[in-house]
Amino acid sequence: MFGKKNIIIASIGAALLLSGCGSSSSSNTQTYKVTVKNITAGQTFSPPALIVQNSNTNFNTYTVGSPASVSLENLAEGGSPTSLLADAKAANVLYENSFASTLAPGASSSLTFTVDNGDLKFSLASMLIKTNDAFIGVNNTTLDSGDSKTINLNVYDAGTEGNDEASATVPGLGGVGFNAVRNDTNVITLHSGLVTLSDGLGTSGLSFSDKWDNPAAVLTIEKIH
Repeated sequence: MFGKKNIIIASIGAALLLSGCGSSSSSNTQTYKVTVKNITAGQTFSPPALIVQNSNTNFNTYTVGSPASVSLENLAEGGSPTSLLADAKAANVLYENSFASTLAPGASSSLTFTVDNGDLKFSLASMLIKTNDAFIGVNNTTLDSGDSKTINLNVYDAGTEGNDEASATVPGLGGVGFNAVRNDTNVITLHSGLVTLSDGLGTSGLSFSDKWDNPAAVLTIEKIH
């Protein structure tokens, strides 16, 4: 028969075993908060698309110097993240979602999510809506070491639509968004900036206040637990 002392020792051992199981289970996931801040003076961002993956997948949101995918073109010309996120989901990434709404100048927005533990890659893209096909983005950045990272985001040109800045082709001016017909350039580059009516572009419906300096946004990735 167990004595009182043996019962106490057995109870402590069981408690430690259960405690160990609990901590092991919780270590299988990690929670992150990703925040985007719009630091332009006059450009509103479309709802940003966020994609998180690990080494098991290799989804590519965009590559500077290469043509844009049709899904990125949808985002860069029309501001819709739907197609890009659908492609990411089909590639079996860990997490794909869009932020809740557009992001006004000076505003910030965050997404908090939990994924499997491991080395992660983060991608984000969002259209500047008073442009033809400009977007902020980062493709497969890692935390490397530590639990947080802050990245300044520049503006890229999807190269799928000519930058006429016309009211008929700029969504932020009430124009058409995505158009399947592509510009002859068809290469993603760092955006050279707006050339407005006051700069001599006769087709432009934009003004000086719509311009931006790089970086146009700040992305912060924080590991919560």
